[in-house]
Amino acid sequence: MRNLEGTTNNDTEPDFNKSAHWQKLTRSVEHITDAVGKPIDEGIKDTVIAMMAHELSTSQSCEGHINTQDNTHNMPFVEIYAPEPEGWQNDQEKKEQWTRKNLEQQSKTIDYLDEFYENRTTPFSTMLNIRPIGMYGGFRLQSAGSDIALLLQSTQLHDKFIAYQKEMQEFTQFLKDKYFTQQ
Repeated sequence: MRNLEGTTNNDTEPDFNKSAHWQKLTRSVEHITDAVGKPIDEGIKDTVIAMMAHELSTSQSCEGHINTQDNTHNMPFVEIYAPEPEGWQNDQEKKEQWTRKNLEQQSKTIDYLDEFYENRTTPFSTMLNIRPIGMYGGFRLQSAGSDIALLLQSTQLHDKFIAYQKEMQEFTQFLKDKYFTQQ
């Protein structure tokens, strides 16, 4: 798991160069680390970049890990959570604005998922979905079967793990293609 800065794409210049902006996001992601100084997992970096390019605030991610020795695992995920507004703890209006911003990001992600799955046949357990986290509208994007993967035998777990990583990568490619083709 990696903690990320809540970063989004806010450039609105008329002659905006998407390739240059993508490279800028890529460089910025190279400098993000978690609380113990570890960088973002290589296998999820492109997903984080694609989400940032679409103005989604990532807060944590993981490419997924399986440890067969002690039967622990993490399936691939990205958490979307707008940065905490300063002074939110004692300000109901700031809490509501923060929640609204997170829900707007959730709505946008749902629209992307609807489009991604529109003509795609995918087993339900592999499909990416949204899991609410926290109290203020943040969410985690991950495959539907991620939580029950602990119940699987080692070979089944490995197969699901590969399928879940592939699904996240294909969604990432969809977001990247969408970014570079939209006006």
